[in-house]
Amino acid sequence: MVDFWPSEEREIVPGLSIGFAYCEAAVAEGAPVKVGATTTAGRVQVTTAAAVGDSFAVAMKYGAAYAYIPVAYSGVIKMTVCNETNIACGNLVLNSAEAGVGLANADIIIHNSFYPWMGGDSHVLGLALQAATNQGDEILVLIGHCC
Repeated sequence: MVDFWPSEEREIVPGLSIGFAYCEAAVAEGAPVKVGATTTAGRVQVTTAAAVGDSFAVAMKYGAAYAYIPVAYSGVIKMTVCNETNIACGNLVLNSAEAGVGLANADIIIHNSFYPWMGGDSHVLGLALQAATNQGDEILVLIGHCC
């Protein structure tokens, strides 16, 4: 067991920074999301993260295409580890290609400059608050405060 809270809403600690976003396509609950490809005045548009390191928030509910959903921009979220093992407590994580989180390894951080404003093309999704050793493990991730 990861913690003492249920995972239905994914919110672990009251006080998440949540906003509502318009789905360009269907988005799964708990999936990392990226900024949508199109822009419309007066709304934030999101879509499922397509590549490793391109998400900035987490969908709190399932959303069909053209629906509005709550999206967490910061806070503590329970997330599933995908395609990575051996994430240590305190490691930076980014979205994986499988709608979960993976380790932001040193090679990515050093060679890709990591942050878009430094010439890189990846976003840090958050900080692992717990360790994970297997794919499919659930861990608590602090999103939005270290990005």
